[in-house]
Formats: sequence, C-alpha cells, structure tokens
Amino acid sequence: MNGTTMKRVGLVFSLFCGVGLFACLLCDLLISGTITWAALTSLSIIFGWLVGMIVVYSGKHVIRNGLTAVSVLILPFLFLLDIVNGGQGWFWPLALPIGVASVVSLWLSLYLFQKVRRLWAVLAIAALQYGVVLDLLIQWVVSRYEKTLFFTLSYGINLFTSVLLTIVFVVLDIRKRRNQRPEND
Repeated sequence: MNGTTMKRVGLVFSLFCGVGLFACLLCDLLISGTITWAALTSLSIIFGWLVGMIVVYSGKHVIRNGLTAVSVLILPFLFLLDIVNGGQGWFWPLALPIGVASVVSLWLSLYLFQKVRRLWAVLAIAALQYGVVLDLLIQWVVSRYEKTLFFTLSYGINLFTSVLLTIVFVVLDIRKRRNQRPEND
C-alpha cells in the first residue's frame, strides 16, 4: 500500500473504533448513569486500535509488527482489564502465565511457519502446538486457579481430537511427500 492508502485505511479504522467507543460509552451512560461495562469494551477497542494502527502502517512486515504489537501490549491490557474489572486478582495467577505462553507460542508458530513450507506439516505442528501443548498448559493454569479437576471428559475429548488431527496431518504430509518424489525407472 502506498502512503495515501495507508492514511485512508488508518483514518477509516480510527473512525470505526472511535464510533464504537463513543457508542459503548453513550449506551452505558444512558442505561446505568455511569461507566460500568463500557470501561471494559473501551479498553478492548483501544487495544485493538493500537494493534490495528501498527499493522496498517507496518509496510512489508505486517505479521511481524502486528505480532510484536500484540506481544508488547497484551499483558498491560490484561492487567488494566483486571483493575477496571474491580481488581479481582486474576491477572497474576491466570492471565500472566496464559498470556506469556500464548505470546511465546505465537512467535514459535511464526518461526516454524517460515521454516516449514509444507501445508500438512504446518497443520500438524499447529494442531500439536495449540491443541495439545498450549491447551494442556492453559487447562493446568485454569484448574489450579479455579481449584477444579485438571482432566474432565470434555477436555479429554478435546485432547483426543487434537492428537488425532495431528496424526492425520502427519500422515497426509508423508503421503504428499511420497507422491512428489521422482520415480527412478
């Protein structure tokens, strides 16, 4: 995109975010007479706007710059959400470990997706990384926070499905590579 197009996209995106922010604040004020739930949506809109503007003005490195913006802004955003939500104390035991693990996982995905150029292998890595590894970590953190069972039937079904998808994608990748090999006659 050239500079004029980026400015227009940035302006339109800013206007939409501004209208959404204003509408939420106005509705909350008219309904409750004060700012209650609109504080949460306002923070979310501002977070989205900051990340979006960085992406719009990134030029050639949209994915890397967008991921950098999310990486830098996500923990302060979650911390502010906890404060605005009454300081219920979920940031340190819940949001921090899940946020850090998710950001590390996203960067690992970017690295792996740039190195592995095979669709089925990428899907297998993603199913394993997100459906098994990251999901196990999140389930463990949440179950400790809520003092609930780590392993439930629904979680077991999710885990089984993710492992099954990983195996299917690996098999499809192997089959595709075998079919692409030149035959020596």
